[in-house]
This record gives sequence, C-alpha cells and structure tokens, in this order.
Amino acid sequence: MSQAQPPGEIEVGELNGFRLITVPRPISQGQRAISLAFLAIWGLLWAQGLVSVVNEITSGEAELFLYVWLAAWLLGGVVAVGVTLRKLKYPPRERFLLTLPTLSYDSGKVARLVVASGQAGRACRHDRPGPLNRPGRRVPVTQKLEFAAADVASMTNSDQGLVIRNEAGNDVIMASALSVDERQWLQDELTKAYTGH
Repeated sequence: MSQAQPPGEIEVGELNGFRLITVPRPISQGQRAISLAFLAIWGLLWAQGLVSVVNEITSGEAELFLYVWLAAWLLGGVVAVGVTLRKLKYPPRERFLLTLPTLSYDSGKVARLVVASGQAGRACRHDRPGPLNRPGRRVPVTQKLEFAAADVASMTNSDQGLVIRNEAGNDVIMASALSVDERQWLQDELTKAYTGH
C-alpha cells in the first residue's frame, strides 16, 4: 500500500490500528448564508437586549440580579458566536476507515432519524422510557456505511465525487469537496488497499 503524501486538506492517520483518511465535507452556500443570516439577526436582537440592560444600569436603578444577568448574557453571546463561526470555519469531515476487508465510511453529515417503536433505546443510547426516548422523536445520527472490497473496487470518480453503489443499488457520493487530483489520490489509495493494484 502506498504511503504517498496526501494532497490538499486530506489527512491520513490511524484509529484503533486501522488506517484512517479524513477529507473536508463541503458546506453549501445555502448553509453558509443561513448561518450568517442567523448570526446577523441574533446579533441585532442580542445587542438590543444589551443596550436595554446597560441603560438601566447607567440610570442607577439596577439591582444585583441585573449585573449577574448581564455577565451571563455576554458570556452566552460570545459562546454562540464562537460556535457558529467555528462550524463555518471547521466543517465536519468525511472519514474513511480501512478496516480490511471492509471500508467503513462516515459521511460526517448529521441526518435526522425518526425513532420507531421498539428501537428508541438503541437510537438514543439508553433504554429507559422518557421524553428523550419516545417513539416518533427525531434524533441526530451520522451516515455510517460499510462497503465490501468488491464495492470499493467498482468505485468510480465522477464530477460529483467518488461514487460507490451500495447494497440497495443506490449511488453513494463521497469526497465531493475534493479537487479532481485529490479525489484521484483518494481513489488510488482505496483501490490499492482493497485490490492490491
């Protein structure tokens, strides 16, 4: 297996003794616009609350509670802006774990799973009844798939990304944020690992 230096933002490491390749996952312009619009609207409302409290404090009519509230308000604002900006700057990454003879793929994308009756405990990682475990509740999950060596060998490199057809006959598109050269490198590495060529 080639240990060539990966191009671009591809990272190669190890997880539990298996080779791990991570690649950036794209953030769509729509997601970016929604995040920035949220920040703008939230920032205006946050600033309005801040001005209101500061006016009351400067008038000399504020009680101790208002000072504590202002400190919490400021801390909450800094944390919210930091989390949103971090999410924009460091999006989730796709992960390829080479657990021969299968390839484990984690899309890094959070989807919503509707908890079915009888599956709630497994989906929520606890089996006590309660509001977090009720059937019909949507829980976040990442798309994790396993591919056989034959699936990896049949992988194609298209304009949209690397494509593997899953057991259900659906095309799974991966590494779509990579350049053509980066995708070719990834395809070569996976093909070498699973076919020896």
